[in-house]
Amino acid sequence: LTPTKPIERSNTSTATTSYHVQGKFILDNLGRQYIPYGVQSTALFEPDWQNSTDYKNFTLAQMQAARTIWHSNVVTFQVTWANLFPDQNNFAVTDPAYLQAMDTAVTWANQEQMNVIFNLQDEASTNEIMATTPSIKFWQVVTQRYKDNQRVFFDVFNEPRDFYDWNLWQSGGTLNNVQYVGMQQLVDT
Repeated sequence: LTPTKPIERSNTSTATTSYHVQGKFILDNLGRQYIPYGVQSTALFEPDWQNSTDYKNFTLAQMQAARTIWHSNVVTFQVTWANLFPDQNNFAVTDPAYLQAMDTAVTWANQEQMNVIFNLQDEASTNEIMATTPSIKFWQVVTQRYKDNQRVFFDVFNEPRDFYDWNLWQSGGTLNNVQYVGMQQLVDT
């Protein structure tokens, strides 16, 4: 497939309100191919995220610099389920401060006409090599929260590693006595 319109590499305009996939392309509501380019933030990533240097330096001015200096049309935020669920034995209780920080990230990025990608990244917290049941719980909360915002994208699990089994990657299963969920289950969620 080829894009229906010429590719335009400019900041996302205020007229862009939705996206859809056509073949291997992401198209905006005007039929233009959307190519995400931008920066990544670890402001919400560290286990003690509220006291991290990255979070303390997370400001609207930083988001404005991403757009004006780096010419970004997207900001990726590394997030972790361990920060969303402070009691890792109770996935019904979320951290309201963490959700508010995610909301702030979305508000500031969208205000600057940029999209957000939330990237589930657990290396700093649980160091899981692949998604587990809490990853599903995380996406159930986050997708419900942002399902109506077409400017929020989801990267379901960053850098699955240390295994070489396609079936495990796609469908999940047990490896070294740990039960993993597959990428297909994350996408379905």
